[in-house]
Amino acid sequence: MGKKIIQLIFLGIALLIVQPTAFGASEILPKPDPFPVYPCLQTNVDFWKKVYTEYRLEQGIIHDSWNVSIVYEVIDLEDEDRPGAFMINKKRIRRAEEKYRNILSKLARGTPPSSPEEQRIVDLFGPTATRKDFEQARRNMRCQLGQMDRFQEGIIRSGACLEQIKAVFESYGLPADLAYLPHVESSFNQKAHSKSRAAGIWQFTRPTGKRFLKIGHELDERRDPIFSSHAAARLLRENYQVLRDWPMAITAYNHGLGGMVKAKRAKKTYEVVFTEYKSRSFKFASRNFYSEFLAARDAAKSYRQYFGDLELDQPPSTHEVVVGNKVPVKDLARYFNVNVADIKNLNPSLKESVYKGQKPLPKGCTLRLPLATPPVQTQEAPVTESVTDLQEPPREWNLIP
Repeated sequence: MGKKIIQLIFLGIALLIVQPTAFGASEILPKPDPFPVYPCLQTNVDFWKKVYTEYRLEQGIIHDSWNVSIVYEVIDLEDEDRPGAFMINKKRIRRAEEKYRNILSKLARGTPPSSPEEQRIVDLFGPTATRKDFEQARRNMRCQLGQMDRFQEGIIRSGACLEQIKAVFESYGLPADLAYLPHVESSFNQKAHSKSRAAGIWQFTRPTGKRFLKIGHELDERRDPIFSSHAAARLLRENYQVLRDWPMAITAYNHGLGGMVKAKRAKKTYEVVFTEYKSRSFKFASRNFYSEFLAARDAAKSYRQYFGDLELDQPPSTHEVVVGNKVPVKDLARYFNVNVADIKNLNPSLKESVYKGQKPLPKGCTLRLPLATPPVQTQEAPVTESVTDLQEPPREWNLIP
């Protein structure tokens, strides 16, 4: 009996050793996508993909803000740069919205559709729609401008820095695909600014930016795509460390960490937050932010499918120096035998007052210069030693903890 027990034990050990290989469990499985497309999100992701790849800036999508699959009409708008375009477009949008609100009000009263247009609206909601649904839809109407032109420009601009930004995120142990988020924030326009005075490709507000970046009279590192990407990585890492969920961490980039902590406490999972959570501050922009990211990531990765072959901007060949003392930019340009215009193009974080000579380069700032810029040996060096390439943070810029 004892021998049989021993034999069975050895047989069990043998099975444990052999079984994984036999059933393929020892194979290296692909890592799951940290950015899942939940079924409840698919309609919104599809909507935003069309916004980014099909509809131009001169088109307004009149749609339901809660169920974005309900699109009432796509109206033509004037070019935003044309004089008077803002008021013209505002009137066209208001006229279209009033038209559909009137139809929805009629349906909400229980009046049967009396025209093909009214029947078309009924069909958009399906056979189970109630009078309450039509009344709610009347309040949910909004207009979304197309973004195709702007998104294509963002694809082109991203060529100059996308791979560097991916490397920044990987250096923090974060998913590299977070580098596609600026398509949602700014279309990779380093000059972008908002009504809330957010700036740069990551659209940092001044208070948030000051947590991670140098912002002062001479420079604003929010404008620098690489410096600000380090800051974005740190902020997103903080969000994830608290929320332990990438859809929520990304939404917190728009809605705020405190707001998402409340949402998670109330609804537990992102899917339930998306489908059920409502608050005075958690509105259309916050609810759709993660869906926009998913759509932008997919459209950017597959840009040839939507835009054909594009000539992307290329990363500049540069090296970095750290300014040891305050020095006029013209003096530094002479020392390195480069044009001030070239310095300005490579260093968007420096303010115009520096380039106009009203203020010197601040002590300790990191400066990018064209790669082939040996100093003129007859002049006293106004900088410290050269620093490593862009993908590594400068030694005198203590950003990575």
